[in-house]
Amino acid sequence: MKDLGEFHKNSKIFLELLTIDEKNMPISVDSIPTVAIGYYGTDGVQNMDNVTLNTVDGGNRYTYVYEIPSNWPDGQYILRYEVIVQGVTHTIEETFSLYSNSNAEHDSGSNEDVQDEILETDTDIMIMPPEFQIPVDIQVNGNTITITPKESVAYNRTYTLVLDKSIQSVTGKSLSQTQVIQFTSEYSPLYATPLELRSILSRLYSYFTLDEMYAALRDAGQKVHQLLKRIPDANNSRFQLLTDRDDAYFPAAKFSVYEAAKNLLNHLLIKVIERHTNPSNEQMENGFKLGDFEVQFGDSSNGSNEQNNALDMIQALLSNIERDWKYWMDALMGRNARGYAKPITAVTRSSSPSPESRDI
Repeated sequence: MKDLGEFHKNSKIFLELLTIDEKNMPISVDSIPTVAIGYYGTDGVQNMDNVTLNTVDGGNRYTYVYEIPSNWPDGQYILRYEVIVQGVTHTIEETFSLYSNSNAEHDSGSNEDVQDEILETDTDIMIMPPEFQIPVDIQVNGNTITITPKESVAYNRTYTLVLDKSIQSVTGKSLSQTQVIQFTSEYSPLYATPLELRSILSRLYSYFTLDEMYAALRDAGQKVHQLLKRIPDANNSRFQLLTDRDDAYFPAAKFSVYEAAKNLLNHLLIKVIERHTNPSNEQMENGFKLGDFEVQFGDSSNGSNEQNNALDMIQALLSNIERDWKYWMDALMGRNARGYAKPITAVTRSSSPSPESRDI
């Protein structure tokens, strides 16, 4: 049973299920998969909620972003995925821990979905110049304002909508503060999902937001296109995604996961080092806290275990990933196919005359 780590109350947990076989081919299901969320109480597992996953990617991927209620008790929880295939029920179970968050601010350990974020501020907002703005159509219907872009939303873009506090309703009420709404458009190219990152990142998975994981997978997909000499920009008219009929599709999917995992871990490593070299008010006597990620520094003299050192743990995971990353990079480029290594003949020429016979 896989453990997803620790979560705060009011944070969001990403539920995802892929229905594919060992050949990466989609499997037809009898009904949309569901997830039951249970709590390990004193009297056994208590059912807390049930959700039905949303269908995406043509029916072989199912997701749901679940917001953990604030009134749930601290402790251990279980996620029970259930899917029916040809009349047979299959289940997958995962666990996670829940604890109270005493700080109002979200830290790096929360699984906050930042793809749709509302920020309130009293400070001046920098309005982008016209060349960075897009025209919109605004319609007001009662207490509802509908804002529709007049042009297609581009891939891999972050859009910002600024609502000035001077906006008033028909009754004269205005916003207490200027509000900024940010959202990110669809990421592309994507050849893997955060679910596949989970098995590689292990317990560090929960220290990355959903937005960070999708961005890393998008960057990895763009690298795949660069390596294969394909157009990497999804907004280019000549852009084409790889399909499952392409020989490079499967190694591209595998390489994307390991490439994204490497990038995420490297960023986390840099963040840990920066916190150590530039201590903040969260600095402790023998370490520091990065959200709920506690780092303790010590030496062999006090008997500390290397596995408890965050830097060693991240570097060890990076070292393990490197081997698989190299293998799937070679597979993507066709370097590990039979007959790839060919003998090379070298010929040297010199102005010196050929040596005379050495016969005795």
